[in-house]
Amino acid sequence: MVVQPAPVSYGKLSILLFLFTCAETKIIQGELRSEENWAFLTRFCFLSERGMFEYDIEYPKEYRTQNILLYYDEKNQWPAVYKKN
Repeated sequence: MVVQPAPVSYGKLSILLFLFTCAETKIIQGELRSEENWAFLTRFCFLSERGMFEYDIEYPKEYRTQNILLYYDEKNQWPAVYKKN
């Protein structure tokens, strides 16, 4: 009599690993009202190779095209965000 091991099920292992995947999210929701032509919304960082940036912004058509500025985490970029006045 030859005893063979039971087949290994990688499907269950994959599901188990998927359940323990670490993920974080940041959701910003609200209404911005400002008389300025530039406003800071929030600060966040993510790895572009592994992360995803998704946004949905609504504003009146009479505001024309609006811009979203994203800054890299470098010393020469943060002074533009954190003004000293």
